[in-house]
Amino acid sequence: MHSHFKHFSIKIATVLSLIATPFAHANNFSYSYVEVQVVTDPGGIGVAGSLPVHQHAHVVYEAQTGFSSDWHAAAGLGFSAPIADRADVRGYLKAHSLKNDETSGKWGETFSEFSLEFSVWANPISEVGAALGTYFMDEEDVDKFQLFYRYHATDQISIGVTLNLSGYDDNQLLLSARYPFG
Repeated sequence: MHSHFKHFSIKIATVLSLIATPFAHANNFSYSYVEVQVVTDPGGIGVAGSLPVHQHAHVVYEAQTGFSSDWHAAAGLGFSAPIADRADVRGYLKAHSLKNDETSGKWGETFSEFSLEFSVWANPISEVGAALGTYFMDEEDVDKFQLFYRYHATDQISIGVTLNLSGYDDNQLLLSARYPFG
């Protein structure tokens, strides 16, 4: 009877370690990546990325266009920190340039952003979260609210979908494929 309990305990411990290991490392995914984006309403494409400059700090960049003399470009600094075994918080301070039919000037409209992003690992390969922040624009400040889901299919690619619920790009859907490098 004692031997049966010992084998059962080893099996349970093995299963628990296999389940717990990805969660223990969930907050440690790489901040060295490039991302290809497809933007809806209006349609367009984009590229984004991140380069680590410290264990918990990284430089971020993004650029999008709809191919009609328009663009949205941003760059800035971000930080990341685990807040629980399966939860992360990230913060961003970015400078933006937005050029479209409603803006004028060589650089379009320039503004800054401060935002916080919270994510939870639903399982070892699925990350869900929300981003809250403010765009400090010339006319008025605009609140940012996004929901996102990212499927980390392999170590070589993760696929994401972001729904912008408010901000300068509200009701816009962003699809992305992220590739680590470095």
